Amino acid sequence: MPDPLTRELGQVAVATNTAIEINACANLANRPAGYLSAYVDYLAILADEGVAFALGSDAHDIDNLADIHLAWEVFDRLALPDDRLWRPAGAPAARG
Repeated sequence: MPDPLTRELGQVAVATNTAIEINACANLANRPAGYLSAYVDYLAILADEGVAFALGSDAHDIDNLADIHLAWEVFDRLALPDDRLWRPAGAPAARG
């Protein structure tokens, strides 16, 4: 996505209080380095616009749930404060 459109997406997300997902399985797991670099650059542009992020595993198979750590790693790499991590309101649906 060209930079101006990415910035516009970020501005609209902030204005509408919409979090953007950092998707672990579809965009981070088993991807070539060039793709990963471009995806992180894209997320960094959104972060510059003030976007909040939701972390998603996109795991359609329980064996892929562990890939969520990849989304956490990208969130940490973006060096964002905790208040930029979207969390659903209320109690968790499941407890470990």
